[in-house]
This record gives sequence, structure tokens and C-alpha cells, in this order.
Amino acid sequence: MPEHSENIIERVCLDKAGRIVVPASIRRLLKVSAGQSFIVSVTREPPSHVIEMRTIESAIERAQAIAEEKRKGCEGSVVDEFIAQRRTEALTESESWPK
Repeated sequence: MPEHSENIIERVCLDKAGRIVVPASIRRLLKVSAGQSFIVSVTREPPSHVIEMRTIESAIERAQAIAEEKRKGCEGSVVDEFIAQRRTEALTESESWPK
């Protein structure tokens, strides 16, 4: 199967021990080797389910992209926002204490 194609579809089998062998064409494309860890997720897409397998690096990149997308339109860091919020709450609490 050519490695330059965008989508690769390979048939795989589940063995008695529950293992699936990742075909060589996919291992070469992803530049992965034996012993490497992956994130596997299952998504419901009626009427069936989809299994997705990502390298750890790919999963981290995806999580960072999602976080960046969620942050769009927000100014400053989430930590700074949290600290400012806590300071406001502390000030409000201190003002309500009996003098």
C-alpha cells in the first residue's frame, strides 16, 4: 500500500489473546515500533462504534490544539484568571466579616 496516500485502510484480525497486529504500512507511516504505547478510544457512531488509536505524541498534540481552541477569545492565562477570581472572592468574604 503506498505510504503517501492520506487514508490507509487495512484489514486486521483480533487473536485469541485480544491482540491486533498493526500492519507494517501503518507502522512505517506513523514511525512506530514494538513496545510503543498508544491511546485507544471508542466513539459511538450509530449504528456502530469507531476505534481510534493515537500515538502518545499525537494525543498530546490533539489535547493542546483543543485547549488552544477553547482559549481563543480569552485574554491572559487561565491561571491568572483563576488567581484574580480568588482575590475577588477573598475581598468579598473579608468585607462581610464582622468588624
